[in-house]
Amino acid sequence: MVGAFDQTQKRCFSGLIVAMIENSDQVRDMEWISEQFAQTAAMALDLDLEAPDGPAAVEAVQTYAKEHMSTIVNAAFGVFAAVAQAMQAREGGFSFRDAVEEALGYVKGEKS
Repeated sequence: MVGAFDQTQKRCFSGLIVAMIENSDQVRDMEWISEQFAQTAAMALDLDLEAPDGPAAVEAVQTYAKEHMSTIVNAAFGVFAAVAQAMQAREGGFSFRDAVEEALGYVKGEKS
């Protein structure tokens, strides 16, 4: 799933999954997911939406979203569910860091 992503997709996925773990109460809000995707895509593409060439950056993010958003968001939901299941199975609880490390294992190819 994530292993086939290119570096930009992995950076976008990583930012999105961390945001989802940190704000798990927002995960069902597709507007919030879209906003997070746009922010992480801008970072992954090294774009500054506030710069003087901001409109061009916004257009680049929109183009990227059309091409990759559904794939990355679907992967993020799949990993989010897998991480939630793994964290529930842990004895003694878990931390935010534990959940992020578990999720990023998919980016590193340690999980599939």
